[in-house]
Amino acid sequence: MDPGSTRKDTLMVATTVTTPRAPRALRIGVLLALIATALDVAGMIAVGLPNAPVAVNVITTLLATATVVGAVWAWRGARWGAWVAAISRALSALSILPLLLLPEAPSGAVPMSVAVLALAVVAIVLLFVGLARRRLSN
Repeated sequence: MDPGSTRKDTLMVATTVTTPRAPRALRIGVLLALIATALDVAGMIAVGLPNAPVAVNVITTLLATATVVGAVWAWRGARWGAWVAAISRALSALSILPLLLLPEAPSGAVPMSVAVLALAVVAIVLLFVGLARRRLSN
């Protein structure tokens, strides 16, 4: 270009924004929360739909949906996603407790409920450990 020109040269720089990878404990917690959710829904379909009140089935479905949404966002690095997954799993675990105490509970529901409860507790602990580790690394 000749020196008398009015064109300004600009430098274009491409930048990429990356989300830091979630800590291993958080990723494992997310996976366990999703497995607990799948077992929860499978148990609802196998045992709950014909026997449980409609409100229980609706609440189970809402909590499962909240867990999946939270887990997806937690996997992508959103802290609020891990909180949503943990809280929805905690509420789901609390909703299992009356089933374990009822003498008229279906016999097939108790072992699956215990498995879901155990998975939920481990998932919640790992989600919070992962959040703490992530906070310390930042």
